[in-house]
Amino acid sequence: MRVDVRVVNEGTARLHVEPETIELGFLGPDGKTPLSRPRIALEGASVVEGEEDLGPGEGATYRLTLPNAPIESGAPYALLLPPLGQAPAEAIDPLPLVNPAKPHLGYGPPADSTWVFVARISAGAIRRAPVTAGLGGFEIFTGPQFGRFSFGLSAMIGAGSIGGEVRYRFDPAKILSIVPFAGYGYYPIAGIVGLNAGHGGRVGAELQFSLGEVTRFGWARSGGRLGLFAHAGPVYMRVLDSVGLAAQGGLTFGFF
Repeated sequence: MRVDVRVVNEGTARLHVEPETIELGFLGPDGKTPLSRPRIALEGASVVEGEEDLGPGEGATYRLTLPNAPIESGAPYALLLPPLGQAPAEAIDPLPLVNPAKPHLGYGPPADSTWVFVARISAGAIRRAPVTAGLGGFEIFTGPQFGRFSFGLSAMIGAGSIGGEVRYRFDPAKILSIVPFAGYGYYPIAGIVGLNAGHGGRVGAELQFSLGEVTRFGWARSGGRLGLFAHAGPVYMRVLDSVGLAAQGGLTFGFF
């Protein structure tokens, strides 16, 4: 687990903070006073914003990698800074990581992932009489996610298209997501048509079912999803100098 910690010098003298010396410890029965032992060293620390040397009124943000500790147990874990120069120990407030007195230990629900990964196994064809060209293979979509909206690049390993795609996710039920999408791509290869087959657009949808949930501080969060998909759209076929219809469908697996 990684956390970003903001340290502010509220005193009158300059302080030197070495983030790697911050430790994971426990608070006493009063929930405020840190216990002297046991304390656990961090697995890593770095400066995200600011400096290690802080003048009066200055602050910095440090990114800390916590050791493998059961934070969700509700034990009063806290981040503890060592003595800093002229600052008395009682002037350095510990940072509690959990609040056992609050629901979910004081943590809100987890946010959606900022990135989407979807894999599709598909089969289909492009049809323009009298030619039918087969499509199929292993397709990957990946891109950033903003709430329920995402966009990115899709690429087929096999006979299919490479291009852009936009998506929007609906969650009508706890275990179900419906994801309509649209895109436009280039078909480098398609069945008997061969190389440089053409280009075109498509619209479709995924029906995704949850593979289960994981729990973070008492909040349920969906893991991977497995389901079905289908899409279709017009494709300009270079060898025929005409527009045909492409359609594909199959299985899909994704992380949202």
